[in-house]
Amino acid sequence: MEPIGIIQGITSEGNIIVKCENLPNIGNAVYDSTEHRVGIVRRVFGPVDSPCATIETEDERRSCRQPGKKLYCKVRRSNNGKKQGRNRRN
Repeated sequence: MEPIGIIQGITSEGNIIVKCENLPNIGNAVYDSTEHRVGIVRRVFGPVDSPCATIETEDERRSCRQPGKKLYCKVRRSNNGKKQGRNRRN
């Protein structure tokens, strides 16, 4: 798992704001240090130098929403169709 960043705060809707160390992809699942699923990345915003991400939470536990807690993401890389081929034989 790759660290995303540290929780900065909670929005009024209950979403988590994370200051990103590593930029996650939108739609990636987010986990805490015990590999418990916290939510999904819904939006990435802010300056290029220090972006932030909005995590839509799935769990109502207070322990996963503490500011200063580190969150992680399983790396999901896409190849953007590079191995599909354009050959008639495929």
